[in-house]
Amino acid sequence: MPKTVFDPRFALLVYNLALLVAAPLLLYRKVRRYRHNPNTRSFEFAPLRWACPPLSLPPHRPHIIFVANGIGEIRALDRVVQELTAQVPGIMITWAIQDYEEVQALGRTDHCHVPIPFDFGIPVQNWLTQYQPDVLVLVEKFWYPNLIWQAQRQAIQTVVVNGRSWRTQGTMWGLAQLQNLYRRWILGGIQHLLIQSEDQAQEIRPLLTSQQHLIVTGNLKFDPNTPQLAPDQRTSLVAWLETRGELPLFLAGSTHPGDELFILQAFQMIRQEIPCALLIAPRRLYRVPEIEDLCQSLGLISSLRSQPVSGAQVFLLDTVGELASVYQWGIGAFIGGTIQHGGHNVIEPLLWSIPVAYGPQRGYFAAEQRICEQAGVGFRVETATDLAHHWLSLLKDPQLQVMFKLRAQALLAQQTGSVKLTADHLIELMLKRTPSDP
Repeated sequence: MPKTVFDPRFALLVYNLALLVAAPLLLYRKVRRYRHNPNTRSFEFAPLRWACPPLSLPPHRPHIIFVANGIGEIRALDRVVQELTAQVPGIMITWAIQDYEEVQALGRTDHCHVPIPFDFGIPVQNWLTQYQPDVLVLVEKFWYPNLIWQAQRQAIQTVVVNGRSWRTQGTMWGLAQLQNLYRRWILGGIQHLLIQSEDQAQEIRPLLTSQQHLIVTGNLKFDPNTPQLAPDQRTSLVAWLETRGELPLFLAGSTHPGDELFILQAFQMIRQEIPCALLIAPRRLYRVPEIEDLCQSLGLISSLRSQPVSGAQVFLLDTVGELASVYQWGIGAFIGGTIQHGGHNVIEPLLWSIPVAYGPQRGYFAAEQRICEQAGVGFRVETATDLAHHWLSLLKDPQLQVMFKLRAQALLAQQTGSVKLTADHLIELMLKRTPSDP
């Protein structure tokens, strides 16, 4: 067990006692949020996060579990998983997903999928006992104290891949020190950290011990497979979008409350000069009726992917798993969650060689945004007018579209290599596994 400034087992006990004491308040907040919006994330109340769904585990097969937020992380690691499958005989791969129901709706059956347990002592212990991973891989985020330290106690190798540092640092007296103690404690249970960038690695290194292994691999989301659609899925999607005729299409992906009005205001400004169409893909599908009402209040006709109508100016993507592919039909994109939330992946539009815009909030994706800006394909906009001017420039100058296409392709070519570094490290760990050996 890595040496830390305090006993990690005692810290884990204190952490769980604090959760137990705070449980009534935390439950009250969740219930209040649920009553305000019954469509809120159902995973917060999912019984499966307490009682683990059964999983058939053949004896003596190497087992790796990836813990991730949702579909984007699964796609980012597709090529890494392919390398693992090819290089580690008999490997069993399981995904533990926060957006569990969305992944189930996507219908991916290539690997097992289970929900992430509540980060509390008993559910985590049951989860690890039930699924018995040899290696536990945390994708990007690693703030699961019970999962990390209980895996440590069970001699399970814990790895962070495509890791990123925290978004904020306290400025009040003593808060930064308290945050660093908390972060040092969590990091102390992780043996291997594969981090996206040197800047983020520099924030993490001072909190590590000499026994821990950190390497900079680059960002896996710059080096993924290009998303592919099934032939019938592609045909129906094209038919839906072709109802706009020859109008150029802009896209807004992973939008949150407040984003849509910002985007639609920009869209209305553009339409005063040049006819065009807009596709909006909300982060949460239960918000689609709300966005329909907003479009109607602005005098715009909307067409749902699930219920197409003709004559629409706005297309609402109310399906799971298609957004990454839909970008190929656009000439410019806006990434939601950047007006007043934590942001989202800005890289998917670049896979189709179109420029990406986003709001003033960098959130968790500051490093990716700055890379895009330095390459001349990322645009941070403060107002709807800024976004309208950016998109109008694309409509008015086709040569600008060609320039952005070449820049995006050059950027992606420069960012390759993260898949190989990550896959090689995980393969080495799996081949050295000991807990499940016969």
